[in-house]
Amino acid sequence: MISETPGIRSSRSIIPWLIAVIFASLLGGLIGGSVVYGQVPTPSAQPAFEASPLIPVDVDINTAVTDAVAHVGPAVVTVINNLPSQKT
Repeated sequence: MISETPGIRSSRSIIPWLIAVIFASLLGGLIGGSVVYGQVPTPSAQPAFEASPLIPVDVDINTAVTDAVAHVGPAVVTVINNLPSQKT
């Protein structure tokens, strides 16, 4: 007769519990996911707001940056603009 050490379970008694835990985890994930998926509202086909038409504005970027820096006053950093003028 083979005696087992007290407090240590054989691998045959652990495997069914491990399978049960994995199965319960997967089942709980599927059920929980389906409940949450059912509660999420579907997006509407209409936009939340009406977009206004774009009006082209011709702004000289260098002048705009220079005016903003002059309005703020002396600063610790220096603003250097290497971008070409563009129409937005």
